[in-house]
Amino acid sequence: MRIDDYGRGTKRPSTSALAVIGSALLLTASLTWLLAVRTAPPPETAPFMEMSRFTAWRSLPWEEQNQRRIQQLQDCLQAKNCLKRQAQVVLLAGFHFTDATNGATSGENIWANSVLDSLEDLGYTYLYADTREDIQPLYSNFTDQTIAVISFAAWIPECMQDPGCIKSQDNPKGVPLWKFLAFEFWKGANHPLGHDWTLSPEDYEDGNNYLGYSVQRACFKYPYIPHEQRKRRALILAKRLTYFHKPTYPWRLVDYAHPPSYASKELGAGFHFVSAIGNDTSWGWDDVPVEERPEDPQVPAGIQSLTDGRNLQREQWYAELADARMMIGVGQPWLSPSPWDALCLGVPFLNPVSTWDPKNPENRTAWATQHDGLRYETEPRVYHVFEVEDMAVRTKMFWEAVARAASTPLERYISPRRTPEAVRERLHRILETDWRTKSIQVRDEHRAQGKGITDFVL
Repeated sequence: MRIDDYGRGTKRPSTSALAVIGSALLLTASLTWLLAVRTAPPPETAPFMEMSRFTAWRSLPWEEQNQRRIQQLQDCLQAKNCLKRQAQVVLLAGFHFTDATNGATSGENIWANSVLDSLEDLGYTYLYADTREDIQPLYSNFTDQTIAVISFAAWIPECMQDPGCIKSQDNPKGVPLWKFLAFEFWKGANHPLGHDWTLSPEDYEDGNNYLGYSVQRACFKYPYIPHEQRKRRALILAKRLTYFHKPTYPWRLVDYAHPPSYASKELGAGFHFVSAIGNDTSWGWDDVPVEERPEDPQVPAGIQSLTDGRNLQREQWYAELADARMMIGVGQPWLSPSPWDALCLGVPFLNPVSTWDPKNPENRTAWATQHDGLRYETEPRVYHVFEVEDMAVRTKMFWEAVARAASTPLERYISPRRTPEAVRERLHRILETDWRTKSIQVRDEHRAQGKGITDFVL
């Protein structure tokens, strides 16, 4: 399962604009591309560029961004005056990157935006490939300059089966397997060469290459509201109505309209619950059998909707979140960036814990939670509530955590591992890794073990 609010598949037809760019790429040797705007890059003054020469282009269509970056790269290569890392190209293969330029806000899109921020700070030239078929035409024009192809993970095995995509004896301008890095939101290696080539947004501790992302630049655009000035309410993280009617919903006995007296004393008069819930009941049941679906699913009593069944605009979402006393998880969505947004605004998160070691409940390595990236955060930032079998006890634990969280002030918080600087440094390390040599080592290990991929062209 992927976090993807837009129903995008693994492929879509290339646009006519892309066809124009494809034709232009075939003329790279002539250096005759015409651009509406030519921007001369300023000199680099620091090891990492805090303000990129490309930042203003992020609001442009990705096709035009490609044109401008290609032109600047061609100009500097011809003049032999490329800035630091400008002559090193990173291809971004996947609609999560191109959709991010259009304002999409799924988990992958937010992660992709963080990658774009880091690439700009570092000064690499990056180019978009919106479909798998667009990878090889772009790469073939910059075979020597391209140091990595960060790709939607599912496209990598597809490329390996396409003689026109992967590098081979018959296709010397194809992409070498070792240059592909899998952009994979979930756990597990999703690359033929293994975990090291699989980038992850969270540190899953399973060997994948932790890149991570930062929400700091986005959330710092919105003001921090002191605790005592916020509305007396909790924001429930539930973008879909079906979340409340699935087996994963942990708070089935919670009556949001009538908090128990022991919690009301802490919450105060007028405390209430809100959520930005979209109606997905016509398509969002996943693997829930038809006979187990309610005939007329409703939002639980006591939860006020902030929408009319549609998603909030980004600005409104941040405003509503900043004005809440806490955010509450309901089992899904898994690994959403929203709790990190909440902490950045000084809003604590209630994180349901569905699995743990009964002999050692505090062994967090054994936990399975709604957001495993937050397992090691503690109160007053994150309030972990165990989904114990006794529903009455579970409900009491829920209300006690809500009372503590909603009554305890919290300042802005960005994990040290999730600052822009930390993400940038990890991406820099990843891109400067000698992947060719590592791939030879993996190939030799596979041959010795008689398993895995053992034959590919370097």
